[in-house]
Amino acid sequence: MLTMLIGGLWHGAVTTFVIWGGLHGLYLIAERRFTYVTEEDYRRPWVLRRDLVRTVVTFQAVCLAWVFFRSSSTAAALHYLNDIAHLQGGVTDHTAILMLTLAAGALLFVDYVQLRARDHTAFISWDPRVRGLMYGCMIVPIIIFSGGTPVPFIYFRF
Repeated sequence: MLTMLIGGLWHGAVTTFVIWGGLHGLYLIAERRFTYVTEEDYRRPWVLRRDLVRTVVTFQAVCLAWVFFRSSSTAAALHYLNDIAHLQGGVTDHTAILMLTLAAGALLFVDYVQLRARDHTAFISWDPRVRGLMYGCMIVPIIIFSGGTPVPFIYFRF
């Protein structure tokens, strides 16, 4: 826990970073307390029925912590989370949803192919046009969602 709190402080002496580190510390404590993991577990392949719930819960917990990391203040983070909890409506950008779906689909497809082949380089042997399409589906959303306003790299702010 202390290591994660210090990690939050390392990012900046702001409450939101400390909360971010503290949440990650709590997640590690919960994982160590409620799951029994052996060395063999790290070698076994990911199985949908067995690992899906853990994967989704982990992803959601990390996203919750990132709300604090990226917020300008604790109040802003709590306001944002309150809006999520109460399902506050907002503007739906259908183009953004399509781009995210394409990117996620491409990433999941490549991951699936690598998993089935038990080879992380399996897609390199594909036809270059198909590989280019997959790369495009992953890169175009990154370009679109990068926004028009340059954001300085967080560690340059110190």
